[in-house]
Amino acid sequence: MVSNKNIAQNKFKNRTEKTLDSSQRFLNTLKRKKANGYTQNGVLLMKTLKEITNDPSLLSICLFYDVLNYPEGKKILKNSNLSKSEQIIIKKLHSLENLSIDSNIKDINKALRYFSADYRILILRITHRLLDIRNLEKFSQKKAKKIAQETLHMYVPLASRLGLHKWRHEMEDICFKYLFPRIAKKLERKFDFYRENDISCLKHTEKYIKQKLTESGIKCTLENRIKSIYSTYRKMIVKNRKFDELTDRLAIRIIVAKKDTCYRALGVIHSIMHPIPGKFKDYIGTPKENGYQSIHTVVFPLPNVTNMPIEIQIRSKEMHKECEFGVASHFHYKKDSYTMRYNKKTRADLIKNLEIIKHESPTSTQKLSHLMQSYFRGDQVLVFDSKNRVYHLTKPASALDFVCIHYKKKIAYLKSVKINGILGSLETLLQDGDVVEAQFQEKKSFSKRWIKMCHREQSKKMLLEISNE
Repeated sequence: MVSNKNIAQNKFKNRTEKTLDSSQRFLNTLKRKKANGYTQNGVLLMKTLKEITNDPSLLSICLFYDVLNYPEGKKILKNSNLSKSEQIIIKKLHSLENLSIDSNIKDINKALRYFSADYRILILRITHRLLDIRNLEKFSQKKAKKIAQETLHMYVPLASRLGLHKWRHEMEDICFKYLFPRIAKKLERKFDFYRENDISCLKHTEKYIKQKLTESGIKCTLENRIKSIYSTYRKMIVKNRKFDELTDRLAIRIIVAKKDTCYRALGVIHSIMHPIPGKFKDYIGTPKENGYQSIHTVVFPLPNVTNMPIEIQIRSKEMHKECEFGVASHFHYKKDSYTMRYNKKTRADLIKNLEIIKHESPTSTQKLSHLMQSYFRGDQVLVFDSKNRVYHLTKPASALDFVCIHYKKKIAYLKSVKINGILGSLETLLQDGDVVEAQFQEKKSFSKRWIKMCHREQSKKMLLEISNE
């Protein structure tokens, strides 16, 4: 018997193939002197994006990504099989084509607004940048250097905030090797010197842990990793440690079915291997700002198993999926399409976490840091209107405060407000991620009681002026 899940997956696969085939055939029928001129970059971009998602909408957008770079691009886009919202994304991406860390404040502000309103624009920008980083040799030395610097300072933190850790590490390593070749080669020699011993330690430890967990009735999958070259260098600088003094250079991941099993597995690990004091971190109980969840513990070397300290990471399958694929792991099947499984808080957190660029990129320009600081402030609540536009209100802020900002000319005719699709009180205090929609009537409905419902001085002043008319 075929399960509902399998039926949904087959429907999605069919829709993906149909959508992409339609886009591909449309572009290929266009008469141009250079065959596949439109699709060459688009196909490469699509293949890159497929590393994290099979969403047909995003993949189709990839095929048309640079079509507006051609004189006939607008006509082609208009006649394409893309929806209006997908065409808008193409246009916004095109307007951000020359965005760089040296761009003026107006352009950077526009980018932040686009990223905030639609996460897909941000994912596609990061995908395009990864493709450029993988092909730095096609650029001039001056251009390639700028791309590498910009990627480390701008796109790596963004990828991290979206949970795209694989892409983040890849971009870091490529940029590091290009910008600091001498240091990178010196570190690579260190990696090569320890490689045989590192692989042996990981192999024996993984076998030992798997056996003990199985004996304890815990089903699991194990993976191992050697810390990336850039992460190693950064840790050496930040912690002022030598290469062979790093305790988390080698790691084993334990992936179990459920959250509570993570703690059972931790108990087994600590019973068979001695943890190093001060190296335990529970990112399940207290997730990182980008949503990362896992238990980390570092254990001492164990005779006949490993002569190196090893970091043990324990997480559930769901946590691992999100760690591997980031924001793209939130796609789920619903009514013949894949949508984001984000609640309002997660959505607001995703936008607010862009602020991390300021902290993780100390070498970014002051201009960018200043803008990020003013754009995301801790004393503000982030809300959306019915058209997904973003508003930052100083806390506390009521639903009426929002209406005073967004509907200044119509405030006297206010009938009611909806908060997250449900009728609410005008004095309701707004929370991060709330979607607020105002409803109006033909006759004036103003009441002096409204003034007490507001917290912003500007709102109170506006309502006082209306009451004195």
